[in-house]
Amino acid sequence: MSTLLTKTTFTQTHFTFFKMHGAGNDFVVLDALSTPFPEDFNFARVAEVFCARHFGIGGDGLLLLEKPSTPDAVVRMRMWNPDGSEDMCGNGLRCVAQLAHDNGHVLQDEFKVETLAGLRKCKILGKGLVRVEMGAPQWAFSQIPMRAIEGRKDGVEYSLSVGGRTFPHTTSLSTGSTHTVIFLDEDLSESEFQMLSPQIEHHELFPERTTILWTRVLRDNHLRVRIWERGNWNQFCAMMPEYAAKGHGEGFMHDTAMLLGALG
Repeated sequence: MSTLLTKTTFTQTHFTFFKMHGAGNDFVVLDALSTPFPEDFNFARVAEVFCARHFGIGGDGLLLLEKPSTPDAVVRMRMWNPDGSEDMCGNGLRCVAQLAHDNGHVLQDEFKVETLAGLRKCKILGKGLVRVEMGAPQWAFSQIPMRAIEGRKDGVEYSLSVGGRTFPHTTSLSTGSTHTVIFLDEDLSESEFQMLSPQIEHHELFPERTTILWTRVLRDNHLRVRIWERGNWNQFCAMMPEYAAKGHGEGFMHDTAMLLGALG
């Protein structure tokens, strides 16, 4: 049970929350199917308060399980970053799908969930495992979205200059959320990570900002990744490097990749 003291009304709202993680991304999860919320409930503000690591519950985002707006889905997921911006997250989708099943809102093991990125298929595998459909990666500038680069047809393998550094092997894409994968020959220092990542997140190329995945190909199909999540900063893991590696121009030709965690 949680108590939220709002700054605007100074009234208390009591509700139940769940703390869950998907592949290491941890979330505060609300079940609006079991406990409906007022129409004017400020989920963006709750995300800011609850996701704070030292003064709140702590989490990579706030998830909401609610009624779908389309008959093609059985439930709907909404997600807010710790800065209050609404987004899409595949690992969050795992959590919402599991909670919908555990709380009896969904009886079948395979079902569709409405998300900010559209309908996504989910399958409950048992023992806490959930398989979700991420959708086909989108490479076109308009779909990422990002500002078009002269002489290029999409966001695959371009050169990005920022903070006095140039990264020649950069790929941007979307599966419902903008991600930019930068392939490195050597690890970034902590100061470089902290300095360069926010500059890229807010770069003029990305009208909706971008998540950055600093990636090294270690050997064969092994990748090491450190992530700066838009609206969330340093996160644990994500799924985008494998997509981008398939478009990488340095001979990465594998269908699967092992992600080994953060750089440094």
